[in-house]
Amino acid sequence: MINYSEVPSSETEKGKSIICNNIIAGYQKTQKSVLSPYKQMQASFDRDCLNADNIFIIGYSFSDEHINESIKMALIFNLNLRIHIIDCGFWENVYSKYHSEFIQISPNSENNSYSLNVRSIRNTIIYNYKFKDFLMEKIKMQL
Repeated sequence: MINYSEVPSSETEKGKSIICNNIIAGYQKTQKSVLSPYKQMQASFDRDCLNADNIFIIGYSFSDEHINESIKMALIFNLNLRIHIIDCGFWENVYSKYHSEFIQISPNSENNSYSLNVRSIRNTIIYNYKFKDFLMEKIKMQL
């Protein structure tokens, strides 16, 4: 049992305290993200997305607006960016998870199917693998 008087907390709004830990999950994500060190981590993530040639997204649900906004800005301002999504359940929810959020702002290009488990939509490559299987496939390609 946690004794809340021993846990670090902060108050961003009068009467609304937030318990601080190293993972932002569940309720009050937006309020927690304005606290240090989270705001520095978000700024660093934004900068990395804008400068990256490739972003690998592994098992992400696309339900965190602050992360989605970073990805959107990267797609708009970084024309060299390629997104790699590794998610074995992605195709069942492609339109609700990714397509509706990002595809309209992605640069135009052809949709391709490289194999049964690898497809692309514009500048995004989707790997229908569990992460372990994705890594094993990459290792096989190196041999």
